[in-house]
Amino acid sequence: MNQASTQNHDAVRSEASPGQARKPHQLRQGGFTLGELLLVLVVIGILTVIGFRAVQPIIISGRVQATATDTNNAVQRIISAANSGVSGTAINYSTVTTAVFSAMLTASNMFRVNAGAITHRLSTGTAPTVTVDGTVLTNAGLALTFKQVHDAACIDLTSLLQTAAVLVTVNGTTVKNSTIAAAVAFNGATAAVNCTAGSTNTLVFTFQ
Repeated sequence: MNQASTQNHDAVRSEASPGQARKPHQLRQGGFTLGELLLVLVVIGILTVIGFRAVQPIIISGRVQATATDTNNAVQRIISAANSGVSGTAINYSTVTTAVFSAMLTASNMFRVNAGAITHRLSTGTAPTVTVDGTVLTNAGLALTFKQVHDAACIDLTSLLQTAAVLVTVNGTTVKNSTIAAAVAFNGATAAVNCTAGSTNTLVFTFQ
C-alpha cells in the first residue's frame, strides 16, 4: 500500500470514528427558551399564592391565644388603674380611648399601633382594627371592638375572651350577657353559628 492510499484510509477511519463526526442535529445544545422559563415562573407564582392562601387560616389560628393573652393583660392594667382611684368612687372608663388602650399593649406582637390606631393580626382584610369605647354601661364598661376577624380565629377568640368579659356579641348577636338580671350564659354553639366565612366578623367584648 502506497503512502497516498494509507493517508486516504486513515482519513476515512477518522471520519467514521465515534465522537469525531456528528450529524447536524447532534450539534444542537439543550436548554429552555425564554418563553418556557417565563411559563415555569408563572406556574410557580400561582402555586405559591394558592399554597399561602391555604395555610393562612392555620397561621391566623395560631395567633389567637397570644392575642387573647395580650388583650386580657391590657384590660387588666386599665381596670387596675381605674380601681386605684379614690375609695368609694364609681369606676368611670369614659376617658379610656383607643390611644390609652394602645399604650397598655406593651411589647405585643399581635397588635400594631400606628398614630394611635390599633390593628390586629387575625385577619386577611384591609382594615382589621381594634377600637375602644369606655362610655358603655353608663361609663362603667370598657368595650373592645375587633373588626374583620377571620373565621379561623372567630370562635376561639370569642371563647377565650368571654371568660373575663361581661358582654359579648358576634356580628351583632349576643352570646353572653352577665350585666342583666336574667343573665345570658356564654353559648359557644351560638357563637360558632354566627361566625361567618372569611375576614368578615365583628366581635365586641365588654369588660368591667
